[in-house]
Amino acid sequence: MAIAPISVGDTNARAKMNEVIAKANLVDDKASVAQVSAETAARQVAIAQEAAARGAGLSAEAAARQAGLTAEAAARRADILALPLPMPVQRRPGDAPLEFGRSLADGEAAGIAPLPDWLLRYDEAGKVARLTGDDIVAPRHLFALEPGRRYLVTFAVQRRVNSPDPDNDAIRCAFAWYGQGKGRLLATPQTIAQDLLGLTTGSGRQVVRAVVSRAAGANVDVVAPAGARYVRPYVQTYGTLVQNDVEVIDWADITDVVAFAPDVSALEGRIAAVESIDAGDRLDVVEAAIAAPDTVRFKTLGGLVAGSVPIIVDAIEVLGYAAPGDGGGHRRRRVAVASDATVVDADGYIWEIAEPTVTPEMLGGNVQASMLAAAAIGARWKAAPKIYTVSALTVPSDFDGEMGVALIAFTNSAGPADAYLSIGERVSFDRLNLTFDGSQQGTGTFPSLVKAGDDFACVSVGMSAPSAIGYDKNLNGLLTTGVRTRIRRMHTTNIDYPLSLINPSTTTLATGSQIGDIKADGYLRTLYAQFISADIGNITALRRSANASLISAPGRYITNLFEGVQDTTVGNLHLEECGHGVRIGGSPHANAKTQNITFGDIYVTKTRGCAFKVNPTLLLDASLPLTPYKTERAFGITTGNIVGVDVGDGTSEGNREFIRLTRADKVSLGHCRAFIRDATFSGQAGISLCNVTGVKLASLYGDGFATPFVSIDSQQESDGITLASGPVYGVDIPIVSGKSNSSSFLVIQSAPFYTMEYGDLNFGMAGAIFGTSSSANTRVFNTFTGGGGTPILVTGRRVDITGTPNTVYLPQFLNLPSNAGPDNFNVDLRWNGRRFSGVPNNPRFLAGHAVQAGGFEAGTPGNQIADGMFSTYYAVQVGTGAGDLVPGGTFAASRPNSSRRGAVFGAIQVGASPTSVGAGIWTGLGAVGEDQVQLGAIMRPDGFFELRNGNSNGCIFLSETGVRKKITVTDANTIVVANA
Repeated sequence: MAIAPISVGDTNARAKMNEVIAKANLVDDKASVAQVSAETAARQVAIAQEAAARGAGLSAEAAARQAGLTAEAAARRADILALPLPMPVQRRPGDAPLEFGRSLADGEAAGIAPLPDWLLRYDEAGKVARLTGDDIVAPRHLFALEPGRRYLVTFAVQRRVNSPDPDNDAIRCAFAWYGQGKGRLLATPQTIAQDLLGLTTGSGRQVVRAVVSRAAGANVDVVAPAGARYVRPYVQTYGTLVQNDVEVIDWADITDVVAFAPDVSALEGRIAAVESIDAGDRLDVVEAAIAAPDTVRFKTLGGLVAGSVPIIVDAIEVLGYAAPGDGGGHRRRRVAVASDATVVDADGYIWEIAEPTVTPEMLGGNVQASMLAAAAIGARWKAAPKIYTVSALTVPSDFDGEMGVALIAFTNSAGPADAYLSIGERVSFDRLNLTFDGSQQGTGTFPSLVKAGDDFACVSVGMSAPSAIGYDKNLNGLLTTGVRTRIRRMHTTNIDYPLSLINPSTTTLATGSQIGDIKADGYLRTLYAQFISADIGNITALRRSANASLISAPGRYITNLFEGVQDTTVGNLHLEECGHGVRIGGSPHANAKTQNITFGDIYVTKTRGCAFKVNPTLLLDASLPLTPYKTERAFGITTGNIVGVDVGDGTSEGNREFIRLTRADKVSLGHCRAFIRDATFSGQAGISLCNVTGVKLASLYGDGFATPFVSIDSQQESDGITLASGPVYGVDIPIVSGKSNSSSFLVIQSAPFYTMEYGDLNFGMAGAIFGTSSSANTRVFNTFTGGGGTPILVTGRRVDITGTPNTVYLPQFLNLPSNAGPDNFNVDLRWNGRRFSGVPNNPRFLAGHAVQAGGFEAGTPGNQIADGMFSTYYAVQVGTGAGDLVPGGTFAASRPNSSRRGAVFGAIQVGASPTSVGAGIWTGLGAVGEDQVQLGAIMRPDGFFELRNGNSNGCIFLSETGVRKKITVTDANTIVVANA
């Protein structure tokens, strides 16, 4: 029961208060403030979580409902599309996209996807399938080919966006054949009804019809191949930017259709009248405005220039340069700034080419204008497969060109100051096919047929002329800077100087060039490289230019000339009828170095100079005659094998050596072979050396050198300049064979009044033939000291000549160095069954070679010890009698560092009988000639040992000089001395 409030004057107030207290005491564990706050927070969290869950549920429900709606819409669309269509509509891809696909695959229709919505368009022909570039439209279902039935197939197509190449970007109407299992036939997979070529937007709607049957018959256009039971007619389009509409692909059985031929002459007359008003051309602009309101079409470029274009139009299409379909059709866009790619219409508005590729036909076949236009808009330039005739061309920088099989013919009898084809920097072509009429005359600095800047790249360069052109007209062929020039292959005909890589910088080496194979037919010099570094492929040069007859000196045309070139590799070389095959020269530039050049194998024939020549130019100061201001040496030159045939054209004139090395260090050549085919000689000398160090040949062979195998000659420091030269050190040719028509194997000579040092020479003869009319003219070693020149063998360096000479006469050594000795000059030769080893010092060594001893026959013995192995020197014996004590084959040895009074051991004849042979010992003791020896002891053939001495210093004193004694030891150990 509720407790009443206490009123004023209430006498029961105390009782009411006590009742309130009593009721309050009935409540246990009343909540604190903190507990109440915590409970409130927990309830708020729970409420928030419940709200989030409800929101997520609502979102999921909304998404599910949306997905359901989408699925329902798709299902309803499919149901609508699946509704039965009228027969005419079923054959239109635009109206029946489910009936058509983009595949010619085998099997049932379910395996082919229907046409996507994005292919469908509305135009004046209704709903169509619009194809861009390469594409196919075909029925998904196959049509059965019933026996005895005929079918009419109708294709309707129309071009909507023109192609830059309408002849190649065709529309094909065709049939794909299938067998009884609905698999594509392999033998005859398709038959073409018609290829529609050269279509433009002005061509209008194109209809192709064909009657198809399994058997040939009247009015049957296409007969199905054997085994065909099903067919699928299709439309295929080609191109990239071109667009085409496919309106109809219809299939109808016409077997039972009755033929009807009404009189249509009146209709034909009306059609002719309509065609005579040229309605198609008049409607070009109207059609363009209907199909694409922002584009206007003109029949020709001249029509654009003379016409007016509505201000709302930003793009135009030209159907041809002079006439529609002449190959000059292209698109243009409105721009504000004129350039080489623009024209101006009658209202003064500027229209720029809007194509990724520019062709000369767009500008009436003008090659120069089209190149400038392509460069102006950064487009690719492309030539048609035809011949373009020009007088000169300039290709701008940053240009990309495609010539294909096109040919540019230059006809200009006057000749430009610089080049007929001037190419800027960073230019690339797939091909350059060029021809020159041969009448041009170069007039500028380094005039050329073609001149290209840095970063020139071309896959293939072809240059030709009807007759030789170059030397006679002061013209290079293709001249580039050598800075990142990249040519994969090059072929020239009748071009004297096909390729020149000449660095215009005098301070910085040109690098990065890569040249592939070069072939020249009719040439003077295939390659000229100066102050560059490059990788170069194989070089083939055939047929000497007719202009060679205008040149007297072979040095005027060098087949391959390298000046100041370093860090360069060259492939194999095949050079016929050349000048110098290869010449490595110097460069006038202060920073140029000729070093680290590697060649493959080198083959030359009928050269007018050397096969291989290293000769850096020695440049002279005009104010100081014969004073060089820049000396340059070649370093690190390596080749494979070198083969020459008829080197020097068989002429033994200067600068026609097989190999000539001057001012070079570290040269390594492979096997070097020089042969004679038609000429008298094959090179002047085998190898000529001047001021070189570290030369190594694997071997040297020649059929018929005119002069020595090896010539060390300091008289020609550089071509035409006679100066003192440096030394020749470190030459190693371990195998030298063949034939030289010279009297000498090795010749060393110095320039007049100068000295030349040499040493560390090693030559090994392997049947080398040399020498002429006598032993005196058969020399292994010969030095010329005439004219005051003096070759000097440097102390501490050696000369070694070994092997087998194949000579008629005993080889000689002429003018040996004065310091020749065992420590620096060694000869070890085998000749005529004998071996000669030692130091062939003049004249005693030569005398030993030349004198033939009398052997063991009775008669005058002569005063020489000969017919045998020798060491260092021979010496003369004294005191011999007729028929007795005649020496035979001996071994002679001198005392150290002396050519006098040696010791000799050998065979000796004892008595008059030639069959009585003993062993003798000769010594250089006694008061005899300084080149003579005395017989000291004899081991007699009868077993006696005989001592002989001409003075009292013998080991056994014999008082009677000249009396022969015998010493006998008896059984009683008694020594008995008696006259012999």
